[in-house]
Amino acid sequence: MANVLIIGGGFAGVWAAAGAVRTYREAGLPDSALRVTLVAPGDDMVIRPRLYEPDPQRMRVPLDRVLGPIGVRRVAATVTGIDVESRTVVAVGRDGAQIALGWVARGSRSRPTRT
Repeated sequence: MANVLIIGGGFAGVWAAAGAVRTYREAGLPDSALRVTLVAPGDDMVIRPRLYEPDPQRMRVPLDRVLGPIGVRRVAATVTGIDVESRTVVAVGRDGAQIALGWVARGSRSRPTRT
């Protein structure tokens, strides 16, 4: 099973989570072959309003509304450390409890451009 761990619930984090799920599904792999977890301290993805837009405080999208239907697990916590050797992220939950989350692979790779 692939275990993808994403830190941050902004546009990049949500897009990465959705992209991981989409990639597995397009490859014909079962949902059980992938676990995607997104760690973010807040419950919402904040959409940055322009100054002229009314009610900027309403410019939020609940993360669970976006992530839940595609099977992404969300952990409400703040990441406090990353241990690359053990492939573990340490976070503090809202209740103050320490949480350890693991992953299988890290980072991304760029493909060299041929000229």
